[in-house]
Amino acid sequence: MKFKQSIAYPLSEDEDDYPFSVFDLKRTASQEDMKKAYRKGILDNHPDKTGEDTSDAFRVIQEAYEYYTLHHCE
Repeated sequence: MKFKQSIAYPLSEDEDDYPFSVFDLKRTASQEDMKKAYRKGILDNHPDKTGEDTSDAFRVIQEAYEYYTLHHCE
């Protein structure tokens, strides 16, 4: 799964779609789908695991999931 690079927190009108666009999920995705995409992204982009400089992608994934949990979870 390839994750889109974007700024940490969005400043546009579409900020509610921000975490979904990072994980390339539809707005109707369940919390479980988001959690699976997050875990896969973290594992695939962890700098210690890949041996490459994936810290930017790793950071974006973390921040998108944090934004999702703050704004979309009960």
